[in-house]
Amino acid sequence: MNSDQVEARKEDRISQLPDRILSIILSKLPLKDLVKTSALSNRWKHLWALRTNLNFDVDGIFGTNHERPDCSSKHSKHYKEFKLEFARCVDGFLQNFQGTKIISFKLHFLKHLGDTSNINRWISSVIGLGIEELELILSGMTLFSYYHHGLLGDEYYRFPDWLLPHPSDSRLKHLHLRTCVLKPPADFIGFNKLITLQLHDVFLGEEFLASLFSNCLLLQGLMLIRCKHMSLLKVFSTSLQNLVLLDCSNPSPVKVIAVNLTDFEYSGDIIKITVFVAPCLVKIYFNFNSIHVIDMPNALSHCATFPTLQTLILHLDPWKVRKYLEFTKCN
Repeated sequence: MNSDQVEARKEDRISQLPDRILSIILSKLPLKDLVKTSALSNRWKHLWALRTNLNFDVDGIFGTNHERPDCSSKHSKHYKEFKLEFARCVDGFLQNFQGTKIISFKLHFLKHLGDTSNINRWISSVIGLGIEELELILSGMTLFSYYHHGLLGDEYYRFPDWLLPHPSDSRLKHLHLRTCVLKPPADFIGFNKLITLQLHDVFLGEEFLASLFSNCLLLQGLMLIRCKHMSLLKVFSTSLQNLVLLDCSNPSPVKVIAVNLTDFEYSGDIIKITVFVAPCLVKIYFNFNSIHVIDMPNALSHCATFPTLQTLILHLDPWKVRKYLEFTKCN
């Protein structure tokens, strides 16, 4: 091998790629490895600021082989040290991040009481950089546990709607929240550009639900899973295409009028759906595990009113089906 060949092998060809290509490469790296790239050369020192999707989770910060703490022992020394180190890493990254635009911000955090200031600080530092997708997955004690132990309210993390930019400046199109409280004021219009909304184990405000569809005229996908305090749910939309309602606490009737709805998934008390107008519906998924077998015919009768229906998926409990067949024989 001659000297020219040796020099050619030493040449850093990756660093010669345009910023647009390098930003795509960097977007695929965990944050732990992303920060390390700053030591490669002078050019790479600030290249990680090109990244527009920030995903803070345990694997991305500590690596996949890191020992995870036991969430049930939140007072243990290991658990506290783990959370402090996680927060220190997120703070350090955001303080040194020199990017001018962030499209996606995702946070998977071990949330317990006392973490509100950390989460609010992280959201506040990035929310004005043009975020289009925001995902907060807060694990630890579930909403069910908080709800039944009377710990909801100021003690539980509340999504900081007051930190969002003015509706005219907002770019937020996709919002995914898990295990928190979402109770913006009645006049809140900060979600006016939302296209998809996913809420999982979220304690909802009645005012928010009442004004959701009048304020979110672009909403195409809505997913509500085990959400609480849904005393009133009226889905009146001309833009909605996908609707998922799974095991939500909604004592009042559910009314759905969505002329462009194509996909519907439901698990819960089927008799609470008193109005369902969806002339473009193509696919339905019903989970019968949580309803009385005597309500099955009522659920299926809804399907006959959808002229464009192509797919019907029924999740049946075998024991309930057997009891239903015995019931019909006796009558």
